[in-house]
Amino acid sequence: MTTTKVSKKDLIQQELEQILAADPQNMLRAEAVVAFADDHKDSALHAKFPWNDKEAARLKRLDIARGIIRVYRIVVNEAKPEPFRAYVSLTTDRSNGGGYRPAMTVISDEEMKKQLIADFYRTMKGAMNRFNALRDIFPDVFSAIEAVIAESKKATA
Repeated sequence: MTTTKVSKKDLIQQELEQILAADPQNMLRAEAVVAFADDHKDSALHAKFPWNDKEAARLKRLDIARGIIRVYRIVVNEAKPEPFRAYVSLTTDRSNGGGYRPAMTVISDEEMKKQLIADFYRTMKGAMNRFNALRDIFPDVFSAIEAVIAESKKATA
């Protein structure tokens, strides 16, 4: 008799579907996910949460701090006063413990500016990949985004 091992990712997907099916409005809610994980100690979801309250509180405070940092905006170009994040997180910094740099410092340094642009392209590509299933429904939108990315790459090369 052969048994098929189900991956943790698949188990979590099954648990999320179970939670979704129990919701009267067919919505997956964070509160319900946490409640399920807490009630089902042997679930794959349970292992994804810190159950030590001190550690959970520390992680929550870090998440709040990141949110606070991301909220603040500056104007980079007075001629075109559009708000931009005052602090940015570069992927190169994230791999070394994380943190945020003042946006003006990043924009003023050629190497960091190149990294910021590379991060922007990676973010755009990631967004397109996440929504790729909609490409056939919105082909003009995807074409426009791809054209902007290609034009921006030429301008910054």
